Amino acid sequence: MNHQEELDVFRIVALWQTDTCERFAYGFHYFRPKEIPRVPGQRFYPNEVFETKLFEVLPLDAVISPCAVMDRFSYVRGRPLGFEEKDVYVCAMSYNSKNHRTEPIRRKRVQYPISQDSSVFVHYSECLKLRKTVLV
Repeated sequence: MNHQEELDVFRIVALWQTDTCERFAYGFHYFRPKEIPRVPGQRFYPNEVFETKLFEVLPLDAVISPCAVMDRFSYVRGRPLGFEEKDVYVCAMSYNSKNHRTEPIRRKRVQYPISQDSSVFVHYSECLKLRKTVLV
């Protein structure tokens, strides 16, 4: 396992600073396939993460580095500027920890779209062919 796989993927929804200059982030966790119950032979996209409803407040210094979590429709079109491939994740499913089920995220339900303006997004000349593989 590399260092990147040990880090949590966290969506920051809000940032603030207290009167005593303590800084915090509020948001939710994404889970990797290895962190959810799965059936043998189940297939996943490379760098796939699952949206959760696990919200938390973290001290801002717990945030190590930025990453980009993209819906699968944007993921196949390109990448945000300034991100290495290892820091870009695709999220096509949500995970409900109460009933231990996953469900697809429909295109109309994408809550955090990535801007595809050419000033902040590098478009591929052809869309990627996104294929799932069996997790080892």
